[in-house]
Amino acid sequence: MRDFHYVSLLALAASLAAPAAAQTPAASSAAEPVLADIVVTGTKREERLQDVPQSISLVDSQALQQQNIANVNDLARAVPSFNTSYGSVKIRGLGAQTYSRSAEGSVGVVLDGVALSNASTQANPAGLFDVARVEVLMGPQGTLFGRNSSAGVVNIVTNAPDPSRMEMAFHGEVGNRNQRRVQAMANLPVGDVAALRLSAQSSRTATTTYNVPRFGWDDLQSSGVRARFLVEPSEKLTINLIADYEKFSNTGGGWVVVQSTPGSFLTNQLNACGIVIGPDNRSNCYSGQSYGRDKAYGVSGQIDWQIGEFTLTSITANRWLKQDGGGDSDSVPVDVLDVNASTQSISNFSQEIRLTSPSGGFAQFVVGGYYFRGKQDATGIQMGSLRILPFGLKLGQTFETEIDSKSLAAFGQATFNLTDSLRLIAGARLERQEIEADTVRQLAPGALAPFASLAPVSGSNKDTSFSYRGGLQYDFSPDLMAYVTYARGYKGAAINDQTTTVLAPLVVKPEIPKAWEGGVKATLLDSRMVANLAIFRTDVENYQTQFLDSATATYIYGNAPSIRSQGVELSVMAKLTPGLSLNGGLTFTDATYGDGYLVACGPNETEAQGCRTYTVGATTTTASDAGGRRLSGVPKWKFVASGEYRAPVSDHVELYAQADVVHTSSIGFTASYDPLAATGSHTPVGARLGVAFDGGNINLSVFGRNIFNERVPLAVAQTPLAAQLGDLGSYIHILSPESVRSIGVALDFKF
Repeated sequence: MRDFHYVSLLALAASLAAPAAAQTPAASSAAEPVLADIVVTGTKREERLQDVPQSISLVDSQALQQQNIANVNDLARAVPSFNTSYGSVKIRGLGAQTYSRSAEGSVGVVLDGVALSNASTQANPAGLFDVARVEVLMGPQGTLFGRNSSAGVVNIVTNAPDPSRMEMAFHGEVGNRNQRRVQAMANLPVGDVAALRLSAQSSRTATTTYNVPRFGWDDLQSSGVRARFLVEPSEKLTINLIADYEKFSNTGGGWVVVQSTPGSFLTNQLNACGIVIGPDNRSNCYSGQSYGRDKAYGVSGQIDWQIGEFTLTSITANRWLKQDGGGDSDSVPVDVLDVNASTQSISNFSQEIRLTSPSGGFAQFVVGGYYFRGKQDATGIQMGSLRILPFGLKLGQTFETEIDSKSLAAFGQATFNLTDSLRLIAGARLERQEIEADTVRQLAPGALAPFASLAPVSGSNKDTSFSYRGGLQYDFSPDLMAYVTYARGYKGAAINDQTTTVLAPLVVKPEIPKAWEGGVKATLLDSRMVANLAIFRTDVENYQTQFLDSATATYIYGNAPSIRSQGVELSVMAKLTPGLSLNGGLTFTDATYGDGYLVACGPNETEAQGCRTYTVGATTTTASDAGGRRLSGVPKWKFVASGEYRAPVSDHVELYAQADVVHTSSIGFTASYDPLAATGSHTPVGARLGVAFDGGNINLSVFGRNIFNERVPLAVAQTPLAAQLGDLGSYIHILSPESVRSIGVALDFKF
């Protein structure tokens, strides 16, 4: 049966030539087949995608709906160089999860011009509803976006209000596994020069994991609203005010044990709970409550003032995130570590001012300044017996963390038209950053003793960074151009505000990527197809990353001295006939750690496999050098493709079929030597069949995700607390809604 699936997938791949291209609306399917110009704003000015000398993947509103992309993590279905792992997002393999609250992500997330700073904030960006497009910019983007974009940027652009017309739209879908989603939008003109756009969404994600003691499936729900008010009091002045609010709730869930040692404490406990341990297991046996409650909201105001041929832009924003969550962390129905909870409050203020020159002429540029101030307050508690104390007695501690960070930057980027065909690209950013973090620990109420150090953690860092970009672009014709660029990025220092051990430094050094990229962009077949090819190589000094030390049951955040990510990206977008649109992308990524990165030895790792004794400072420890190993969470090959065919039945009725496929090669999830903490290759397929009425104003469709029901874990790892559970040979799967087949129906209408 699996062979049949692969034959089917090869046939589909052959017919689809990850991004979705801008599609011609259903109502115009009878027109000449031609791709509309794709305009992006990730360079902080409007430009044609084919004119921008860097690799950018675009996912438009139609692709978001077609592939059921509801959040940033789902973009992995459409963008081959984009992946997720343990809640972090990666571009070209770069980007690590962290439990350090002061750390930034390596991939910047920008919502309507506002950077969502802090790794925690980026994990909960506004949902992708009423979104015009998402632009994924590959490689370091420090020149224009600053310290949290060392691997790239996800630029989310929501739909703007339209003063010229009133419009309303609705989307609803229901499916198996209790999934549902409702979205609504109203565009309301206010006179001739202003409009208000209101949008809202409510969703419940398809259930995936069953908790036996609590007799319940996981329940992940979200809801949100967004309001945009646009006013143009004159031809030279535009004011855009935005407010959004979104909340998330999650109960149940967690990982599932898929491998264990017969006769171990862990195995006996799960067997007694009725769990069949194996790769198809979707049940767990936590006795404690697992939950999460997050609220993310913000306001921003953007003013664009045309001064002659120049545009002066000001963006003022404040964003907040409040988190409350925790749960049972021990995999078994007895109290080993039943309490692991925390609350967090984040407030970020930012101000950006920039001046944009007109396009054309000898030089076109963007120059500006940026200020950021962020504050975080967090508290937490951990309690359990750890199987050290008799039943009823507990070990535990509490913590309180305060973080203050700020930065001030000046930036600029310009294109010089040396001739009609040759262009020089140059840009730089000078930024001053300060960060301070303090953590105080105490014995938890009711605990007999702590199971970790109660020593306070206090650290700070001040740094001045310089990022830059340079390159050349040559236009062979209006339909063919080539470019080469070099960029130096920057990701700011972090404080190990939760733990310091022999392998975990107090201050995590800044991450410095240095990246080459060369590419060709071509428009073919009388504008019916575009094909873009990029070759890249990024060398990173002091790569910030995290791994689990199973011996101490702590996550360690530190620096790998160096890593290298190199490879090739190919994307193709085509409108071959009036009704047939095809999009595809292929990425090869060779990403490895450099020598000298010491990590905890893997389970049962021998001296011959790399587990040796090292001296770190005045301490001797057992560790493994990860040099030469593939970066965790990174596939070597990834292929994405999607296609749509529309066939008119009458003047008012049209049938359509859509399909998408994602093939990912095997992925390892640890820097230690552990061949079992990995997935094999996997190829989930999605499809949608529908009928459109009245020129596409009404759509009814049936859809399927992972229609062959291929088990696709989001991550594989050694079981947390494996040593305390007496089973170093046990492993878990972290599942996502895409890990199991889902089927549903959807209704859309607008008027």
